[in-house]
Amino acid sequence: MSTSEKMQVFYDGECCVCSAEISHYKKKDAKNSIDFVDICDSEFRAENYGVEDCDIHVNLHVKSGDGKMHRGIDAFIAIWENTPGFEKFARVMRYRIIYFFARCGYAVFVYIRPLLPRKSWRITKFFQRVIHAKWNFILRLVGKTPN
Repeated sequence: MSTSEKMQVFYDGECCVCSAEISHYKKKDAKNSIDFVDICDSEFRAENYGVEDCDIHVNLHVKSGDGKMHRGIDAFIAIWENTPGFEKFARVMRYRIIYFFARCGYAVFVYIRPLLPRKSWRITKFFQRVIHAKWNFILRLVGKTPN
């Protein structure tokens, strides 16, 4: 399977919770059908993948093989649909009430994630990115153009 056909999962390699979950998915991906991209790697450039730097550091992103971008809970569903043993989770998540509560739970996680333990002392850079991303989001809501 070529890289262009592979699903790409963009994750925060410095987040202990995120890394643990991605590590689990890597073990389940026996066919090597998913390309896991650490957004905290010094070589990572969001623009090379067609995503905004301010947004990718806030939400989990998945780019499916057909090029469609999934964010947040939809990203998890895309991962689960393509990971052996997780297909049932994806189907259950499609029920409206479960999907609603999952989105609410993920929104809380996104809010508290900056407070979770990091793997290194690059915390300052991470917080700067999160604050910048949230500020740009607020500017977009009020119709202003972010810097």
